[in-house]
Amino acid sequence: MITELQNTRDVKFIRAVWGDMDLSLIPQIPQYNEVVYVWGIENKLQLDSMGYNTILCDRNKFNFKYKSFLYQFIHKLIAIEKASKSFSKILFLDWDYNLHKNLDDDFFNYINTKTFLAPIYEYDIDDSIYSYNDLESFEYNKSELMKKYSWLKDGKYIIPNAGFIYISNPNIASELLQIAKTQNLKTLIEEFAIQIWSNCALTLK
Repeated sequence: MITELQNTRDVKFIRAVWGDMDLSLIPQIPQYNEVVYVWGIENKLQLDSMGYNTILCDRNKFNFKYKSFLYQFIHKLIAIEKASKSFSKILFLDWDYNLHKNLDDDFFNYINTKTFLAPIYEYDIDDSIYSYNDLESFEYNKSELMKKYSWLKDGKYIIPNAGFIYISNPNIASELLQIAKTQNLKTLIEEFAIQIWSNCALTLK
C-alpha cells in the first residue's frame, strides 16, 4: 500500500535503528519524508524493503564501543550528529511518537523560530531510588544520574525527553555527543546530555 508522505518542508525528519530492535513494531511504511540511520546490514536491508530511506552507519548492529546495554542510547546522539552535518534543520523522532494531526503551518512556523526543542517528562523521586549494589545495572545508573542531572520540582525529577529533538544549529548535535562522552554518561544518555547542555533553570507555567 502506498500512502502520501507527510510534507516536512525544509525540516528533515530522522530516525535511528540499532541492535536487535523488532522492526515489526515500527510503521510498516514510511510516514514522513524521513531518513533512518541504521546499524546492522540486516536491519538496513529490511528497512529498505519497507520503503525507508536509510543510511548505514555500521554493518554491525552496534557501535562496538557502545555495545553495552547501558550505553545503547548514545546511538541516537551519533545519528543526530551525522544528520546535522547533512541537513540544516532536523527533527529526530523515536518510533513510539505518533502523529495525531497533519503537520501544518502552525507547527512549522513555531519550530522555525527555534534552534532547539525537546519536551520534558517526570519521575517520582520515590520511584527513582534504587538499592542495587550492581554498579553496572541500568536502574542503578539511572537513579544516580537522575540525582545529578535533573530539575527537582514538587517531589519529582524532571528531565528532557529525547523522543522528539529539533535542532537547527549543527554545533548543538556535536556538543551533545561530546558531553555524553566526556561525562561518561550511562543510561538515558541522550536525555542527561540535553539536561547538562541546557545549563538553565526550569520554569513551568
